[in-house]
Amino acid sequence: MATNRSRIIILMATVAALAISASATEYTVGDAKGWAPGVDYHAWTFSHVFYVGDKLVFKYPPGKYNVLEVEEGGYETCSPATSPDKALSSGNDVVTLTTPGHKFFISTTKHQGKWDCEAGMKVLINNVLPRLNPGSGPAPPSTGKHHVVGDDKGWTLDVDYQAWANGKKFTIGDKLIFKYPEGKHNVFQAIDDTAFRECIIPPAQEALTSGHDIITLESPDTWFICGAGNHCQMGMKFFVHASEAPSKPPAIKGGRKLVPTKLL
Repeated sequence: MATNRSRIIILMATVAALAISASATEYTVGDAKGWAPGVDYHAWTFSHVFYVGDKLVFKYPPGKYNVLEVEEGGYETCSPATSPDKALSSGNDVVTLTTPGHKFFISTTKHQGKWDCEAGMKVLINNVLPRLNPGSGPAPPSTGKHHVVGDDKGWTLDVDYQAWANGKKFTIGDKLIFKYPEGKHNVFQAIDDTAFRECIIPPAQEALTSGHDIITLESPDTWFICGAGNHCQMGMKFFVHASEAPSKPPAIKGGRKLVPTKLL
């Protein structure tokens, strides 16, 4: 009995792992530009939402560069605490995002007397999101689509966010992801339409400031503004109308409808 139960557990785990693998996405870092100096990888990450199980592919001439996952300090200073001997260097390195959170990657190579990391060969995967395990049951009702605000432009000045929002279809339970350089902008939810139109900033403690803020739409109408400087007055604001999530019809066992029993 115990042996059969173990086999069932192993089978379920295998099926779940295969399902996650099938739903994962593979991203070539830098797209057509690959892994090289002078590429704006910060802008590249803006257009993507990453989940546990997704794969990053670093493409470059073998032996010219490398890839090393580091802590935040090593990313900021280009001075990794991890030994460079652990760096990947095949020219087609595949890294699977196995856990949620922030991930930092740099190149530890040097050309023309300058570290390639300092020339831009570093990428921050900001807030890898957890993926629901298919074996853990159905997703909760709050799980919806993810929308990166402004798409590849992110949350910044000189973008018509209302036009962006008007071109989307939102449902309660969807998530908005605000991407921006941390410390440059922020995100507030305005209390009503008047506060939104007049750019009335809520209390400072209500601001989201991570640079990768995720907000779940929980009501039909929601207003968003930037409270940094006069950014709201300059156009960093928009409102969203979200519809109710459609309810699923009840499942029919065996594909047959149940017919009321006739009274004899």
